[in-house]
Parts: sequence; C-alpha cells; structure tokens
Amino acid sequence: MATYSITINIEHDALASLAKGGLLLCMAQGFTTGGSPIYNTIAVASEVAPIAVIKWTAVYSMYATKQTSNANPKIKTSPLPITFGQGYILPSWIDPSVGTTPDAPSNGFAFINKILASAAVAIYDTSGFSLPIHSFQGQR
Repeated sequence: MATYSITINIEHDALASLAKGGLLLCMAQGFTTGGSPIYNTIAVASEVAPIAVIKWTAVYSMYATKQTSNANPKIKTSPLPITFGQGYILPSWIDPSVGTTPDAPSNGFAFINKILASAAVAIYDTSGFSLPIHSFQGQR
C-alpha cells in the first residue's frame, strides 16, 4: 500500500494563538458513500509546533456482515487483509476469501457476494485504528 506524508508549516502568530487556546492539530480523512462526507480522525498532534509532519501507510482489511446500521457490528466474518486490485469473495458466511479478480479496479476493491441474501461489507483502514470508511449492501 501507499505511504503518504504531509508537512504543515504554521506561522508564528497562528502558532501562539493555537497554543494559547489549548487547541490541537488534528488531521481527518473524508469518505463518502453517496451522501455527505464522513470524516475519520487519522492523526492528532499532542502539541502544536511550527512544523508538523504527518506520515501514514494505508493498510486495509475487509469483512462482511448482515448488519447494515451498525458501524462496528458484533456479528461479522473475520476481517481479511486486502490490497488494491483484489476482491473480497463471500461464497458463504463461513468461508470468505480475498484474491485477484477481474472485477476489482486497480485503485480499489471488489466485493463479490455469492450468497442469495443481502450482505453488507465494510473496509477498514488498519494502520493503527479500526475505522469503517465505506459500506454498502446487495448481491452482485
């Protein structure tokens, strides 16, 4: 997966104002599922400094569930590591797998639901946090 880096330079006047207000520098990544963006905090600086460097590596896992209204369902398949260009294949609730599939875009994932019932899938960024970043349902 890709590694990202952002360098943030904060001017002296702004730095003094942030420090005086007891504020922290937070970075969030936004994701959409067809509606308004949902933001997940991916980094927090414990102190405000003139130069902040934030680095992270995108590492993902995917799982399937029958629950569509809960961001962290209690009943789900085991999360499986997945990389861009791969598909999460759900032939049954007890035998999911991840592998290469022509359905997966090179810059994304595929969810192949072979169950005759509706299933939801969630993709997690597992680089230190378990944050649901996208979910959808339906048979493919």
